[in-house]
Amino acid sequence: GWAMAGNTPFRYFKQSEHRGGQHDALVVHWPKGIEAKGEIRSQYHHISDIAPTIMEAAGIEVPETYHGIPQQPMDGVSMAYSFDAPDAPNAKKRQYYEMFGNRAIWVDGWKAVTLHAKRMPWELAVVLPFEQDEWELYHVAEDFSESTDLAAEHPEKLEELIAIF
Repeated sequence: GWAMAGNTPFRYFKQSEHRGGQHDALVVHWPKGIEAKGEIRSQYHHISDIAPTIMEAAGIEVPETYHGIPQQPMDGVSMAYSFDAPDAPNAKKRQYYEMFGNRAIWVDGWKAVTLHAKRMPWELAVVLPFEQDEWELYHVAEDFSESTDLAAEHPEKLEELIAIF
């Protein structure tokens, strides 16, 4: 239906870890901080990168402690390096995803992804073994829309990514 059509050219939709479920645009407007005007960036980033970007842009150091309480480090990386460098290489090297047992790991342009038991949302209460899930492999640096599953052609790369997850 409309949810799938609205994600074109990506596969699946929200709750999936394919790009149709987690690829979104981001608009950054900062006239006094970004010289570039209207260009598109293709560096890979995740929502976890927004807070580090804002902190860097504001010149705020992330505290290691707050009122004597140790703080966890931020997971993301700042996107600020890309603001005036559209061709800068990705600063992010790794990102994992999980929702309702659907899982994915992205590492340097490669992505392993699985739909947990390929079931409908109303079937989530049924416990199914993760070992039976079938993993797919995409080289998203070259296959933007995840159209070609390379799992059979690169089983060693797939196993490497699954082990990282």
